Amino acid sequence: MIPYGSLVIYVTPKGRRYLKRLEAGQDWHSNDGTLRAADVAALDFGSMAATSEGVPIRIEEATLHDLLLGLKRQTQIIYAKDIAYICLRLGAGPGRTIIEAGCGSGALTLGLSWFSGPTGHVVSHDAREEFTRLARRNLDWAGLGGNVELHCRDIAEGFAAHGADALFLDVRTPWDYLDQAVAAVRPGATLGFLLPTVDQ
Repeated sequence: MIPYGSLVIYVTPKGRRYLKRLEAGQDWHSNDGTLRAADVAALDFGSMAATSEGVPIRIEEATLHDLLLGLKRQTQIIYAKDIAYICLRLGAGPGRTIIEAGCGSGALTLGLSWFSGPTGHVVSHDAREEFTRLARRNLDWAGLGGNVELHCRDIAEGFAAHGADALFLDVRTPWDYLDQAVAAVRPGATLGFLLPTVDQ
């Protein structure tokens, strides 16, 4: 059975994917007909269900990729293929502490939280309060973020953690914060930077 409150993917015969939260009494309406929430809740992930028009819909559990595509955005986000690479290069995983600066809408934060698991720790920063609030809303929506601290903080004043295993800067001029970065990580830690423009 699929618990109410789960984020599910409805996959149509043409392969279109729809990300929805399964809520009691909130049926899914589409051009292919209606799919009753109670019918979906009685199934397991991977099952097929028929709409009121008899169209078969596959019910899948939302993956990290699905969650990243469904985020509310007010900023340009880092995309899934880059998030995977960044998490691998930073060594994000159980028991590790990763510092992030420039969380924006929280896409990388979500990926770091996912890869770090319940024993990992993510300490994220953004100078703008509306972005730290948005990142927290996105983490809560995705059912992640229990291992994430979000700080509305100017990193010129230093980071909110010390002795971290890795640090990632997604800020306009990362070279301005190298002293603060070195002070926040353990010896031999990994530093990562996002430098998307020729000028940088």
